[in-house]
Amino acid sequence: MPCGGTACARGRTPIAVPSGDVVVSNRKGSAQARRLSDGVLAGRRNVFARAGSTCLSDGRALIVGKREVAIFDLPAFRQRWRRKLTSKVKSAVVCGGRLAVLLEMSDVPLTIDLPAS
Repeated sequence: MPCGGTACARGRTPIAVPSGDVVVSNRKGSAQARRLSDGVLAGRRNVFARAGSTCLSDGRALIVGKREVAIFDLPAFRQRWRRKLTSKVKSAVVCGGRLAVLLEMSDVPLTIDLPAS
């Protein structure tokens, strides 16, 4: 469930992962995954989920940070892939197997092939 606008940019909109009984949200400057069934914390990572963070079709979560993008396996919230960037990320969107990242210092999106699940 992608989100948009100011609330998402500030990390106020949770990301629901339909196939995994998990919701990813921000708390105290980091992203956390909680099971919907009982509310138990499944994992926490030191990255703040910003605009463009979303769930992927295979139950993984794409987390867009300030200067990085990463994919996490759910429900364990283990990092599977990560790409650090030199500029700040404004937003990102997934289209097929590619990720388009809009950086603050450029009008041309950076395209990245996402790893297969």
